[in-house]
Amino acid sequence: MAKLSFVILLLLFVSATVFAVEYNPVVIMHGIGASSSSMDDVVSWIQEALPGVYVKNVEIGDGHHDSVFMNMNDQVKSFCDQLAADTNLTGKKINLIGYSQGGLITRGFIERCGVPQVHNYITWSSALEGVFGVPYANI
Repeated sequence: MAKLSFVILLLLFVSATVFAVEYNPVVIMHGIGASSSSMDDVVSWIQEALPGVYVKNVEIGDGHHDSVFMNMNDQVKSFCDQLAADTNLTGKKINLIGYSQGGLITRGFIERCGVPQVHNYITWSSALEGVFGVPYANI
């Protein structure tokens, strides 16, 4: 009986090792007038859906103030520098999510830096095609 238990345990260990899934890291950039803590729920949702995934929730400067008053080029550079310095991202393709102004910063990252390489890119409420106005408000 002990041998059978050992064999079953060994098979479970081997199958868990063979079929273990490693997800590409996820990088998130918050929007204007916010800080990285505003994306904590999103981080939790991703970690719940993809157990064990590495999620980097980027903060530029002090968040709230700097997202409004820091030059956009400087924000993109800070984003690039933080990703380049993160050893958890070295040699891996990332899934990149930008919310609101974070979409503009992440697009700047793709166009100017590109390391680490982006596997999937999602923008959420970002003005990448420009802003036209508010429908039905004649603005």
